[in-house]
Amino acid sequence: MKSSKKIVVCVLCCALLFLFSCSVEDTGNENANNPANADIGGETGDNEGSVEDAGATFDRNAVTDNLPEMDFNGYDFTIFTGNLPDYIECLVAPEQNGEVINDAFYLANRTVEDRFNINIKVTEGEDHMAVAQARRIMLSGSEEFDVLFGHDYETGAASLEGFFVNLYSLKHLDFSKPWWPSHTIDSLTFNNKMYVYSNSMTTLGLDWTRLLYINKGMAQDLGLEVPYRDVFDGTWTLDKLTKLTRDIYTDINSDGQKDRDDKYGYIFTGPYYCSIEPFGINVVKKSGDTLEFDFANERTQKVVDMMYDLMVNSQGTFYFRPEEHLSVSMFTQGNGFIIKKHLMDARKTLRASDINYGILPFPKLDENQENYYVGYHDRLFAVPAASENLDRTSVIVEAMSAEGWKKVFPAYYEISMKHKFLADDESIEILDLIYSSRVLDFAYIYGIRYYMMLDALLGDTPNPSTDFSSYYEKNLGPAQRILDNIMVKFAELD
Repeated sequence: MKSSKKIVVCVLCCALLFLFSCSVEDTGNENANNPANADIGGETGDNEGSVEDAGATFDRNAVTDNLPEMDFNGYDFTIFTGNLPDYIECLVAPEQNGEVINDAFYLANRTVEDRFNINIKVTEGEDHMAVAQARRIMLSGSEEFDVLFGHDYETGAASLEGFFVNLYSLKHLDFSKPWWPSHTIDSLTFNNKMYVYSNSMTTLGLDWTRLLYINKGMAQDLGLEVPYRDVFDGTWTLDKLTKLTRDIYTDINSDGQKDRDDKYGYIFTGPYYCSIEPFGINVVKKSGDTLEFDFANERTQKVVDMMYDLMVNSQGTFYFRPEEHLSVSMFTQGNGFIIKKHLMDARKTLRASDINYGILPFPKLDENQENYYVGYHDRLFAVPAASENLDRTSVIVEAMSAEGWKKVFPAYYEISMKHKFLADDESIEILDLIYSSRVLDFAYIYGIRYYMMLDALLGDTPNPSTDFSSYYEKNLGPAQRILDNIMVKFAELD
């Protein structure tokens, strides 16, 4: 049985490598990013990796995981997660279906199963209730799963209650390897401890990377230039986004009201997730075993003022909080010039539309800001502290992470995103910039309400306001109690 699985894996490996090599050869574009370490052109600690890393400029299989050869005797390695398709498809593939990302997951998991004689299983909970269900399972003393893949801030909250092991204590996890992006390690580590992780075991964090889509056909019709040059010159700023979109509005249905049936310059729908990261705002500052708020300053007030100008004052902006996916449908109908959405929308929706689109990062606050920053969310992994065999868990987690980086990332990033879902060289280059600029925010994961300050001031309110100072003072007490609790819990936990 084991030898037959090896034959299947070898055949699949050859097929994927052939597709990948053809993809790179066809485009000649070797500029891409990957969360790699310094030994192979990797990270600085400020971003995920160098441009050279994500492409086929080196043999990923040559990067070894240094794991011992072990036989786990057919063990069912179980991941517990919510029952949404987005969760499942970015973890496992039960069979091949000819879709390159699916088949890469199939190959990656079969490789790990064959190598360690295990079966990778997924147990599904109920969407957002999955973490609560996992808590009950762990409290009962039952070992029904080896790894939790749960809602980010719910998993973060559970980690403060001692449910999960400190990942630095696991013998076979090597955080210097490229399948452990340094920015996630930096973000999720506090007081030399880390209880949740985000890495190459999944592509959900890639899917949920926030960016802008621009309708290039509309730009041509309006006689406007797609601002690629500004992006490359480092001069793509919030003021330029506002000026570019503020006068683009057509009352298509002639009802005298700004509604979803009209045409706009800028459309954003849903809560203000990942909206402070582009401006380099860190709500929480870490120093050893201490956390403190470090954002009540003139720069933050400037962000609020300029976002108010874009979101409230601009005639060309449409915002509707209750329907997060409305912006995509308006865009595909040709009624949006620029929208803010996820990377996954390119492969799941936009490619099937008639819109000739490109991508942009969300802009800098101003030209004094040195770098672009790109916010994203992920579902987080965690390992139950009471697991009977943490060595086995760490071996399999490391192996799955390594195979995800070696097999799934190229299928997703190089073959699919660059050569199926993006249509111009500028967007491909900007994808590299976006990938190397991603930020995963500690404050969101641990439920610090200031992270959603733009939502509170501009989104989830009938009366948008620029009064950041009053908002800060009003929420300081509850926010400080949350911060104090995080410090206490991290100090108490093993």
